[in-house]
Amino acid sequence: MDKKDCDRLVMCFKLLRNLELLAQQAHWNIKGDNFYQLHLMFERIYNLLHDFVDRYAENMRTQFILVPNSPKFLSDCKMEFPDNPSQSDKKYLELIHAGNRMLAECATECMDCCTKAGKQGIANMLQDLIEAAGTIYYLVESSLGLTSQPK
Repeated sequence: MDKKDCDRLVMCFKLLRNLELLAQQAHWNIKGDNFYQLHLMFERIYNLLHDFVDRYAENMRTQFILVPNSPKFLSDCKMEFPDNPSQSDKKYLELIHAGNRMLAECATECMDCCTKAGKQGIANMLQDLIEAAGTIYYLVESSLGLTSQPK
């Protein structure tokens, strides 16, 4: 794998970690009429993503890619966070939806690169992550009232 592929894997990790943190923030701070339903959904999302964080980092280490996990390291990805944690449920849903799309696109690019480079273990993990992003997509779209069936 070349440096560009490694950088792409690192960016995908940043998106994954930030999306996990955003879902956890939403879980802790959600309010409103649908509180309990959304509270549980955001918990499901961040638990799903958390399972991938360690797996992803370990796969990166097999390629000798360092995995820093500091706020400074995570801050340069393009994912949007709310200005303050007290946001409407719709705002959190929209932010998670947008971040999940970014993660799925990046993971797809990385999977293609890893497959071409013969890194099938990482490619398989990324395929699992893409499938998890599909689950998140459906959960969020359903909560936003945008879909009634999985895509």
